[in-house]
Amino acid sequence: MVTMLQTMNIRQHIFMTMTQMIGQRVKEELEAQERSVTWFARKLNCNRVNVYDIFKRSDINLSLLQRISVILHRNFLREYADEVEKEL
Repeated sequence: MVTMLQTMNIRQHIFMTMTQMIGQRVKEELEAQERSVTWFARKLNCNRVNVYDIFKRSDINLSLLQRISVILHRNFLREYADEVEKEL
């Protein structure tokens, strides 16, 4: 039987696993599309320094992740939902 604490720990583990890689995933997708940081910054309406900050992030708020998904034509939100489903 799974206790409430174990359930919370599992959820925390899922969250940490997913979010630890988000900035890296965005960077890898940008590189796979052979897009420049300058292009991405322009699309996000920010400067290059902010883009490099995104690459280092372990978490990104949902509205920003949605914008990134649209710009890069890759549904990062769906990927994370799929990962959560696997863990349930």
